[in-house]
Amino acid sequence: MKIDPVWLVQPRADRRVFLMAAGAFVLGGAGGYGLRVLQEPGTPVPQKPEKTGNPELDELRRLAVEAPIEELSTRYVEFVTRRGRAFAEDEVLVVGLRRLVRHVLATQLPDRGLRARFLLRDLGVGRASRDAELQSMVPQLQAVAK
Repeated sequence: MKIDPVWLVQPRADRRVFLMAAGAFVLGGAGGYGLRVLQEPGTPVPQKPEKTGNPELDELRRLAVEAPIEELSTRYVEFVTRRGRAFAEDEVLVVGLRRLVRHVLATQLPDRGLRARFLLRDLGVGRASRDAELQSMVPQLQAVAK
C-alpha cells in the first residue's frame, strides 16, 4: 500500500503570479509618478505659511500650500469664494489657485467643465489677475469650460 501526500495548498510559482506582481509594481510606479507631476514643478511654495492672526485666512493658506490636492479640490468652492471675496491680494492664496487650475487641467474630473468655469470667474480678481502663470492658463481653462 502506497500513501501519497495530499497538499491542501499547493505552492504555485507560475507565470501568472509573476506577471501580476510585475503589473502591480509598474502600476505603483506610474501612479507615484503621476502624483509627483501634479505637484507644481518649478513653483516655489513655502512649506508652512506664516500665521496672520486671522483664523479664516490661516485656514485658506493651509489649504493653498500644505493640504493635499485632493482636500483642496474637494473644498474648491469654499476656497475660491472666500479668496475672491475677502483675501484677493494674498499671494499665498494665488499659489492655491495655481494648484487648482493645474489639477483641473491635468485630471478628468466628472465636473471638470463646471470647475473650469468657476475658476475662470475668479482669475480676474485681485492678485490673480496680475499673475502671468495663471493668465497663461486661461485659454486652456476656456477650452475645458466649453
